Amino acid sequence: MTCPHCGAPVKGRFCEYCGTPVSPAEPPAAKPQPAPAPQVIIVNNAANPAPPYAPPVYPAQPVYPAYPVPAMPPKNKWAAFFLCFFLGFWGIHKFYEGKAGMGILYLFTMGLFGIGWLVDLIVLLTKPTYYYPRR
Repeated sequence: MTCPHCGAPVKGRFCEYCGTPVSPAEPPAAKPQPAPAPQVIIVNNAANPAPPYAPPVYPAQPVYPAYPVPAMPPKNKWAAFFLCFFLGFWGIHKFYEGKAGMGILYLFTMGLFGIGWLVDLIVLLTKPTYYYPRR
């Protein structure tokens, strides 16, 4: 039995190639016809070649110096100490060092109730000077 749609041999109720339902009352064909071979399409772009590819142009990458650059200007250790000694209850030395959050905390708590002010005096005296590089 062959498929009426594509002519392929059918073994059941449906064609194995195209999926067309085949009724069993159809008389069998005298000579089974094989399925046609698939058509091969070759595209030749010799007459119309693709445009040449131009690579994308990216901006030049910035060149960074080989040495680290401080984000803020250097501070003086002794200026920070004297600001802490005279105005430490209000956190002025913390604002000078660039620590605004701690400065606001010292401002509202009077130098962390005096304990933070005393600790900062000792820390500023014992802190090495490489934390405060020269200008």
